[in-house]
Amino acid sequence: MRLSCSSEKVRPPPTGFVVYLGWREIRMIIGIVGAILSFFLLVNGFAALRRPLDELVKYDPLGKRLLERRGERFTLRMYRLFGLAMLALGLVAGYASIYRLMGA
Repeated sequence: MRLSCSSEKVRPPPTGFVVYLGWREIRMIIGIVGAILSFFLLVNGFAALRRPLDELVKYDPLGKRLLERRGERFTLRMYRLFGLAMLALGLVAGYASIYRLMGA
């Protein structure tokens, strides 16, 4: 029975295009992806706030049904509320992802 490991072969480090990501790099990638997605949320939230009702319900079957049942005023309020919620979520997600990118 041997106690030393000196006779065992040591595997050399891999060559070629192999990337080992540590926690720091993974956190950076998460921050970048979060910043991009929060930008999309901000754009979508502003679009829901600024567009007229006809454009908002154009491709939305749920919005069309809501417009038929509850009326134009209620549907427009719901879309505006939805836009504000997306805007707030985009701002919070953007703040969190930039905070993560800064190294916190």
